[in-house]
Amino acid sequence: MYEFLLTGRDNLGRKFTEIVEADSGDEAVRTFEAQGHKEITLHTDDCGAQFSKPSKMRALWTPRQLVALRTKSLFVQSLSLVGKLCRIMWFILLPAAGWLAHWALAGEGWGVFETIAAALLLIPVAFALYLWLSPSGLPYSRTLRAVGWARWEEVLRLLPRLEKCDLPASEVPVRRAQALAGLGRLAEALTGYAVCREQLPGFMFWGYQALIYQAAGDRPRVLAALERAYELAPTLPAILIDYATALVMVRRDTRQARDLLAEARRHAVSDTAQPFLLAGEGLVELEEGRPAEAVERLEEAIRLVDPFLRGNPSVLVSGARIRAHLCLSHAALGDTSAARRRLREARPLLLVHHVDDLLQRCEEAVG
Repeated sequence: MYEFLLTGRDNLGRKFTEIVEADSGDEAVRTFEAQGHKEITLHTDDCGAQFSKPSKMRALWTPRQLVALRTKSLFVQSLSLVGKLCRIMWFILLPAAGWLAHWALAGEGWGVFETIAAALLLIPVAFALYLWLSPSGLPYSRTLRAVGWARWEEVLRLLPRLEKCDLPASEVPVRRAQALAGLGRLAEALTGYAVCREQLPGFMFWGYQALIYQAAGDRPRVLAALERAYELAPTLPAILIDYATALVMVRRDTRQARDLLAEARRHAVSDTAQPFLLAGEGLVELEEGRPAEAVERLEEAIRLVDPFLRGNPSVLVSGARIRAHLCLSHAALGDTSAARRRLREARPLLLVHHVDDLLQRCEEAVG
């Protein structure tokens, strides 16, 4: 069984965030409903549940705090940790602060007790700084941002520092393969990534392989990889959404994409997948000649996805694609000003990721 984070309200309207053990997101939602909760939001999707173990973090963070931290930068997370440790250690820190206050007022010389008091006060900051500088802190955060901005040489330089991190075994091979593919070394990327076949469920293996093809700019193989993932997991919302979006992007197949997105809505969709579901539906509406409906969905998708991009900048280009499709939708409605604004936001990421066809389409649309 896996661990899922969910938020819901009880019969008195009080909001609770809890960890639920289940075999799938659908089952987790049903279990939470059976416990008397309503207005349920699923925070962990079936893909993330393969690696996530929120119960390990209970000593520091409540489930609600873990949900909030997903949208925070590493710097904000570190500040939150300092505050958390101060609250936990108040019975030590308060006397230490009192001793130093007494020393300051008395005007006496600095001694051993003052040194001990100062050291105690620095414990939360020192611990947060240690986590910041550890491989799973700043180096990992820098790696995710480098992936997001397609700085592939930087990714390769940073990865050796992550080898001993407490990360999923597949994380480093996947990021290395993305970087190699982005540098035009696709065959080498796939050879190195092959070790993940034994580490990942089949649907995730092909889902990550789609990311590698995406870094290489090979859209037909992105679609083929996602088709394999869909064959292995035809009910998982994240897979359904990614496959549907690729069908529209590569083949302009809105009919099958619409069916896949409708199937995704019949399951529990996590809040992390919700913006991409809306973006997929907006893309279908755009390609079917309904730009006004597309604008509404794509605007909502951007509103929902932007906080998660702060927490995981490796998927920044996904936000740029949504903005590009919004540019096309505004242009189709004749709102050139809004279209140009969205294109300005999307262009830098589309350029570095070589999403040239979409960028060219947007530029032609805005004149």
